[in-house]
Amino acid sequence: MKNNKSNQISGAEAVIRCLLAEGVDLIYGYPGGAIMPIYDELYKFQDTLQHVLTRHEQGAAHAAQGYARTSGKVGVAMATSGPGATNLVTGIADAQIDSTPMVCITGQVASHLLGSDAFQETDIIGISTPVTKWNYQITRANEIPKILAKAFYIAKSGRPGPVLIDITKDAQFEEFIFNYEHCIGIRSYNPVIDVDMNSLKNAAEIINKSGVNTEVKLTPHLNISDNFHYAQNIKLPGEIDDTYDLIFEINPPDSNVLGIHYDWKKKYQQLLIKKTFKYHNLNFQQIAKATRR
Repeated sequence: MKNNKSNQISGAEAVIRCLLAEGVDLIYGYPGGAIMPIYDELYKFQDTLQHVLTRHEQGAAHAAQGYARTSGKVGVAMATSGPGATNLVTGIADAQIDSTPMVCITGQVASHLLGSDAFQETDIIGISTPVTKWNYQITRANEIPKILAKAFYIAKSGRPGPVLIDITKDAQFEEFIFNYEHCIGIRSYNPVIDVDMNSLKNAAEIINKSGVNTEVKLTPHLNISDNFHYAQNIKLPGEIDDTYDLIFEINPPDSNVLGIHYDWKKKYQQLLIKKTFKYHNLNFQQIAKATRR
C-alpha cells in the first residue's frame, strides 16, 4: 500500500515542526546554500518562530548562548555547511565550558557527496566532537524527529551543554510521514547522579575540626529545578572580619557535576582557597562522586 503524499512533509519542514514541538520560539542564524531548504520552510512559520539574522555565524552561536542563559531554555543556532558550520565552533566550545544548553543545526552537502571534497563540504562532526556534548549527522529525513528530540533532551539534562546536528541537503528535501515524540530517556545516558551524603557530611566534619575558625553546615533543599545547595559560611581569624558565602551546588537540573561558586572579595580569594581547600587536601569531586559527561 502506497503512502498518501498528502500526509508527508519534507525533512526541512520537519525540522521546523520539531523546534516548535520543543517550545522554541526564537532562533539565531545565517543562511547559506546547504541549509536553504530549512530557511524556505522557516518563512512559512514566521508568525510562530522568530529568526534573528546575525552578521556572522559566531554571533549566532553567542546570541543563542545568551538567550539560553537569560531564559533558561535551550538556545538554537543555525548555519550552512563548510565555513558557516566552522564559524559556530567558538560559541559551541564556550557553551561546553559554561554548561549552556544549546542546539546547533547545520546544513551539509548531499549524502552521496560526503567525503568527496565537494564545495563547502567540511567534516563538522569530526571538528565539533571535542566541544559538544553530543553530535549527529542526519542523512535520511525519517531520522529527523527522533534525533532532534534526543538533541534537546541531551542539551538540557544533566550537565547542560551544546549539541550539534548536521543535516544533509537531500535529507532536507526528502519527504516522509512526520511523527514527533519527546525524548524522556536514553539507555546509554544517565544524567542523574546519586549524591553520597555521608561523604559530604564527613567532609564538613573534617573542615569543622581543622582548627580554622570555620563552620560548615550542609543544608540540602529542593527548589523548582530540583537543585541541591550546600551553603557554608566562612569566617577567618585575624584581619578579615567579613563573612563569606561558599556554595557547593549541583548544577541545574539533575546535574552530575559539582560546581563551586565563590562570592568574596577578590583580594582574599587565594587566602580562602589555601585555608579551606588546598591546606586540607580535600577533593570535592571525589567526595560527591561527580563525573563530567
